[in-house]
Amino acid sequence: MKPNIYVDVRVTGVRHDGVGPATPIRVCTALMKVLHGAFSQTPGTYAIALPGEKAKIFSVVRIFAERREDLDALVERTEGHPLFVQHARFGYPKTVPEDFDGEYREYRRYRIPTRKSERHPEGTLRLRRILYADEAKLPYFILKSRSNRHIFGLRVECRNGERPVKGCKPNSYGLSGATYAFAVPHIPLSG
Repeated sequence: MKPNIYVDVRVTGVRHDGVGPATPIRVCTALMKVLHGAFSQTPGTYAIALPGEKAKIFSVVRIFAERREDLDALVERTEGHPLFVQHARFGYPKTVPEDFDGEYREYRRYRIPTRKSERHPEGTLRLRRILYADEAKLPYFILKSRSNRHIFGLRVECRNGERPVKGCKPNSYGLSGATYAFAVPHIPLSG
């Protein structure tokens, strides 16, 4: 997949007072669940970015694809979902300029190992990774695995990156990983 075209999904109709079910972070978490289900149907087709500034990080999810047809298929798979009816809107797809020479960002899944997976009984890897995630204020989504029913935090780390040479291989959340690292164009939000 090459990030040639993108669409912004804007979180709308939410309360910013932090009270009630329709807060930006809750809607964005629900959005990630829906997108994960849709992305899983065509693996490696979509990559995401969280282009909002710190205060509005959960107001927009940007979805990159290689072709317009891929974005159209995503809209068809999600258009009747209650989340998109009430709290999220697809914008108009935009093409990444072929001569884009701006910055690239990598949106990587940041893993925190479980207590059981600590390498040494007295190990501190888990604690160090938690402290870094907290200090860096990494955005996260609380999700539930369909396969094992465990609840987990999906943390996203944004790093400066390079233009992908071979293309991208996003995971089922549309994120980069340690095995297949890639970056997408950083195009500031408009309006």
